[in-house]
Parts: sequence; C-alpha cells; structure tokens
Amino acid sequence: QKATFESVERDLVNGDRKQRWIIGASIAAVLLGALLTRMVSKQISGAVREIEVTMSAVNHGDLSAVCKLDSRDELGHIAASLQQTVQKLAADIQAIAQISERTASSATELSATTDELMAATSDISNGAEQQRQAVEQSTGSLNMLSSAIAEIHYGSSQAARLADKSLKTSAEGTQNVLASTQAAQRLLRQHEPP
Repeated sequence: QKATFESVERDLVNGDRKQRWIIGASIAAVLLGALLTRMVSKQISGAVREIEVTMSAVNHGDLSAVCKLDSRDELGHIAASLQQTVQKLAADIQAIAQISERTASSATELSATTDELMAATSDISNGAEQQRQAVEQSTGSLNMLSSAIAEIHYGSSQAARLADKSLKTSAEGTQNVLASTQAAQRLLRQHEPP
C-alpha cells in the first residue's frame, strides 16, 4: 500500500508540473498573441494614416505630396498607386498649363482674319477638352483609392475584433484547464489513504 501511496504522490507532483507548464504556455501564447495583434494593428493604422495624409494634401492642391510608405503589402501597393496617380495628375496639369500657354500665345499672335480666328478657337476648344478629360480621369483614380482605403480599414477592424475574441477564448480555456486540474487533485486527495 505504501508503493501505491508513493505512486499517487509521484502522479500528483507530475500533475502539478504539467499544470504549471500548461498554464505557463497558455499565458505565453496569450501574451504573444496580444503582442502580435498590437504590432500588426499599429503597422496597418500607421500605413493607412500615411496614405490619408497624402490624399488630404493632394485634395488641398499639393501635387508635390509624397506618400512615404515603403512596404510590399497591399497598403504598399495602394501607396504606390496613389503616388503614380499624383504624379500623373501633376503631369496632366503641367500639360494643361503648357497647352493653355500655347493657346494664349497663339491667341495674341492671331491676326484679324477669319481663318486665323477659327484656328485659335479650335486650339482653345481642344485644350479645354483635354483639361476636362484629365480632371475626370484623375478624379476617378482618387475615388478608387479612397474606396480601397475604406476596405482596408474595415478589414483591419475585423482583424482586431477577431484577435480580441481569440484572446477571450484563450483565457476561458486557461480557466477551464485550471478548474479541471483542481478537480482532479481534489479527487486524488479524497482517495488518499489516511
């Protein structure tokens, strides 16, 4: 009977070690999950903020704005697309300015003849049409970028909610392991010889 008692005692010690190990591993997993969630959330929020700052600057007419986000993920692709759009918009506006300058220069050089007046009117009309098309194209690109950012923001919010839910579930699992271990210890103590 002494051997049985020693075996039970050894099992209790081993059970305590296993319980401590499980609890330690569970706590480490919860902490690691929380840390990773925070890091990813911070990185996504910072990237979205950088894109928003650039879009706001462009929206206020600053076509020299540069999106300083340099990553190879979806947000990096969006930032690169935004930068290309801003550069194209600046080039289009510069082309429009040059066309306007040429049109103005042509208008001042025109003589009073009918043929020359018609040619000047045609240049002005073409310049205005190019300007309208360039503005429409740039506006469409900016609207697409704005929609993409809204989708990414929604996705990061969903990821944060899932991470919180995962942390809660992990904490509940840890509590259940502790309760089960304590119940097993009580059962063993009840069956110990006096």
